[in-house]
Amino acid sequence: PCEDKMATTDKNCDGTDGLIPTKQGSIQLGGQDASIVCSHFGNKILIAVSHYNKFGTIIHISKDTSLQQREVETYSIRTLLGKDDEVHNVFARGLAQHIYKLPDSPKNTTILLALSLKELTPNVLKEFLKKLDFYRVW
Repeated sequence: PCEDKMATTDKNCDGTDGLIPTKQGSIQLGGQDASIVCSHFGNKILIAVSHYNKFGTIIHISKDTSLQQREVETYSIRTLLGKDDEVHNVFARGLAQHIYKLPDSPKNTTILLALSLKELTPNVLKEFLKKLDFYRVW
């Protein structure tokens, strides 16, 4: 295993090419260390962030397409495993808005979000979104 705090596995630890672009590391969220892993599988982005080193709640996020050209973007948020509540849905929607509004973001890619955080507050979401860009693999 890599001994760095932040490992990028588009090159594996032994220097060989990795198949899946991945970045992982440790970030501070809510004043506590959390682990983060971001991987791009071509048609899906996996973002896992945890204070407990577990996946926790897994949420599927996709951008809805509309036949009409509207200014309002809508997202489908579906909990696959774990807590299905408004707090997790709001966190997922905030992440979707952040990622899909980036100019070079893949628009037809779905997101799998694995959340296992001690608290899901607006401040933790803001902290997370600021730090997420460093782990961007898409």
